[in-house]
Formats: sequence, structure tokens, C-alpha cells
Amino acid sequence: MIKKELGSMTSFVLGLIATFACMPLCNAVAQQSPKPAAVIGIASMDEQLKDVEYIAGATSEMAGQMSGMARMQAEGFMPGVDFTKPAGTILYFVEGKMEPNAIAFFPVTNLDDTLDRISEYAEIEEDGDTVTILPDNGEELVLKSQNGYAFVSDQAELLENLPKDPGGMIAEQTKKYNVSAVIYPQQVPEELRQQALDFIRQGFEASMGDMDDLQASLQEAQFDMQMKQMEMMVNEFERITIGMDADKATERLFVDINMKGVDDSDMSKRLIASKTSKPSKFTGFLMDNAAITMHNCSGISDDDAKLYVESFENVRDVMLDEIVEESDENKAEVLTKITNQLSSVIKKTLQGGVLDMGGAIFTTDGINAAFGAQIADARSLESSIKDIVNEAKSELTDEGLVFNLNSGKHNGFNLHNVTIDLPMDELDDAIGDLFGEQLKVVLGISDSQVYLAAGKDPETTLKKSIDANIKTSPKSMDLIGQYNFFVAPIMKMVADLQDEEMMEAMSDEIQETGKDRIRVTYNVVDGEMQFRMEMQDGILKMLGVISQYMGPMAGGGADF
Repeated sequence: MIKKELGSMTSFVLGLIATFACMPLCNAVAQQSPKPAAVIGIASMDEQLKDVEYIAGATSEMAGQMSGMARMQAEGFMPGVDFTKPAGTILYFVEGKMEPNAIAFFPVTNLDDTLDRISEYAEIEEDGDTVTILPDNGEELVLKSQNGYAFVSDQAELLENLPKDPGGMIAEQTKKYNVSAVIYPQQVPEELRQQALDFIRQGFEASMGDMDDLQASLQEAQFDMQMKQMEMMVNEFERITIGMDADKATERLFVDINMKGVDDSDMSKRLIASKTSKPSKFTGFLMDNAAITMHNCSGISDDDAKLYVESFENVRDVMLDEIVEESDENKAEVLTKITNQLSSVIKKTLQGGVLDMGGAIFTTDGINAAFGAQIADARSLESSIKDIVNEAKSELTDEGLVFNLNSGKHNGFNLHNVTIDLPMDELDDAIGDLFGEQLKVVLGISDSQVYLAAGKDPETTLKKSIDANIKTSPKSMDLIGQYNFFVAPIMKMVADLQDEEMMEAMSDEIQETGKDRIRVTYNVVDGEMQFRMEMQDGILKMLGVISQYMGPMAGGGADF
């Protein structure tokens, strides 16, 4: 695999030029040029090769040894390219035109050597300081060099006023990321932005034909909210940054998506409002022994609360119509009461201005999950649930649901148990291994919180979660929210269920590394929403295991 990756570098220079020239790019720093609509940065080849070696070594010992040849081969494949400086591209639009202009640049130490390599793949015509490149696809490119950089475009006039220090333009982003793009939506013509929104709307309408009536109605009820949010994103973001990097120091790979709203815009105000200073009561869900954990404590602006309530009420109305149509009168009445009560609680909670919640999933001895949230009027909800269950207990029992209300108490929470019969004759044996013959559910309610747990032993899971949150709460968090996926316990569960040699080997390998987390976080800093997805490098070890098993299956030796 590594050999194949290294082999692809043979056309690096030409690929770099052709790729960038086909992208809408520009010389945005020329004095008369408009502001850029996008800036793409690629870190130096030195940095790229270091990360190739790091990733290969993290995958397997053999891959790490093979990656040592990468630098030598890359230098042979890319003569004349300066490995110490970054490359970049810029995009901008000229007023009155929907088609963007383009320019790309990459560092060189000896342009003649670079052109010699390019001439193996394209025709080269030199005229003074201008070089015309005619690739096989017939798209003519023009190249000029200045101050150690080669600039490329499909329009010669764009190269008439070149920046003196192109590397400085992308220095900040190339220090952070291997590959990155900074997009400025306000510099994209409004008509083009509207076309993008129309395309999304048309795509949604086309997808409706593949849904049944209920699915289509539910999707349509939410679509207006989603489009309003999309319109704000397109029209009220000042800057969007997307970057990828491999960080040996912290032993992880990550992708960032950061979005900054236009000052004083509705989007900016909503982003700022989402960062609450109120302490969370659910940080205890971030447990070390869980397979999946999540936590969120975010503020909700008044405008967002109205938008969410409106969307939820639209969904509720669609569901109620379906319930009335599909159920007999008694069942419809019971389900309508439950739906309306939940709707009232959700509405009051959203209007409270804070969304505080957490959850965890455990995979030891089956699956057990727990979820907790701060809600408004929790005791009223509990009372309504009791009344509804008591009214319809016999009918619900006929559906395979058995209720045990007031089954116990724990640290100020009233516990209520529900068991649901599973159709074992219709399910895979793995379902029985994970849940047993019945799905057990426990509801815990206090004055202002609700917990829900399900699985083989949900009551133990629920009590453990309540205790963990009481021990750590209240606590302020630097992050608004995070999701953590621990691959080792998940792989062990899968290996135990499938009993396959490769799965067991992957499970053993990832557990041995102790670096098995995939994490998604989001936050707001100085009015900028920051998303990050990161993966610890121990997970790469599984790729080495897969290669060992798949190589012989393909009729040859393993790549790693």
C-alpha cells in the first residue's frame, strides 16, 4: 500500500499544477484585485513527508520501514521543487462574472529541472519569462516564476501582477494544517450563493419521492428550519476554515471546521449565545470505562428557541395526524396525551435558554446505555406518564409492554421500569446476546432532571450514571459539547460476537495500544464555532492487521 502511495508521487508537480488550475483560484493580493473568496494552503513537502513517515510507522513496523524511502523517491520524482516552503492557491470573483478566476503557486529551487520533469507528461513552450504548458487534455496553462515560486494559471493576464511573498499569505494556515482551505462566503456572488441554496432545495424535493407518506411529512416539517439555518450559514458567515493535520506530538490525526459569523449578524449573535457560563450537571457521563460518551451544555438564543419549538411542533402535528389515522380511538387518545405532554416539556425546556445533557453506552456483558437531561417541569411530566399508563395499562400490556411504576428510589430520583418483549424468533442470535430476550428500560425522574437507561441491566447503569454526575456536578466545561468513541471495547464486543480470527486480531491490537479514541468536539471562541474530529493513532494499527489478512487473500504478500 505504501509503495503504491509513493508511486503516485511521480506526477506530483503536474498534478499540483493541473489540479489547482482547474480550481477557481486567483491572485488576490495584487493591488487592484478583489478580496479572495477562498485560499488553499498545502504545507511544505518536508512536513508532508514527516507525516507520511509518522502515519506509516503508527500503522505497522514494516510500513514504517518502507516509508523511510519516501523522501529519496520524492526528491527524484519532483526535481527542482523546494521542499521547505508551502504551496497554495487563491480564488476570487470579478464583479459581474459568475465564473471565478484562478492562480496557483508552488516553491522551486530550479525551475528548469521542474520543467524537464513536466515535459515528460506535457508539451512545453518557452517565450521569455513565460512558459506555456499543454497537457494531454488540451487545457493550456501558463507559468511564470518569481522570488522562488512558480505561478500557474489558465489565463496569462492573471500572472501580470504577482505577489512578492505568496508563502506569507498562507503561513498561518500551513503552520496549523497539512492541507487547509479558508473560504470567505461574502466574496462569493449573491446569485451564486442563491443557486447553491436552490440546488439544496431541489435535491430535497427530489428525495421526497423515495419516502413513504409519513417519512416525507416528517422531513417536510423539519425542512423549513433546516433551510433557514442553511441560508444563515451561506449569507452570514464571514469565514469558514477547513483543515487536516497529523500531529505526532499528541499522537492523533484531526480535521477542523471553524466558522466565524459576520459581526453583529443574527448568526454571530446565535453563536455567541450558544456558549453558556452555566455549569453542567452531566459531566459525570464522561466515564473512562464506557464505549461511547457524550456531553452537551449549550445556550439557546430566543430566536433559536422559537425556531426549534416551531420545528418540533410541526413534527408533532404530523405524528399526531398519523397516530389518529392508524390507531383505534383509545390508543390514539393515550398516545396523543403522551405526545402533547412531551411537547410541552420540550417547549418549556428550550425556552429556558440552556440545553444540558449527557449520555454513555457500555458494551461489557451486553449493551447498556444511559441518557440524562435537565428539563422543565419534570414532576409534571412524571405525573402525566403515571396517569396515562394507568389509563391504558391493559392495552399496553397487550402490545408486549409491562410497566412497574414506582419500582424504587435512588438519590432523589423516582424509578419506573418497563420491559418490552423481543420477537426472538425473528431476530439474529446476536441481539439476544446483547439485550437478552427482553429489552429492559428504566426511567428516573427528579425535580428537574430525567434519566433513561436501556439494555440488559439498565437499572445498574442508570444508578451508576446518577452517582457519577452527582459526584462531579455542577461543573463548567471548556467545550460546549463532545462525543467520544472508544474503539477497543467496541471491537472486543464485535470480535466476541463474530468469532473471526481477523476481528479478534484487530481487537487485541487496538486494546494493546491504549490509544483508541475517536473524538468529536464543538465550541465557540471569540464568536467562531469550532468543530474538530480527531482520531488517536493507535487506531491505525487495525489497518496493519487488515493488510496482513487481506494481502494473502488477494493472492500476494501483505503491503505492510
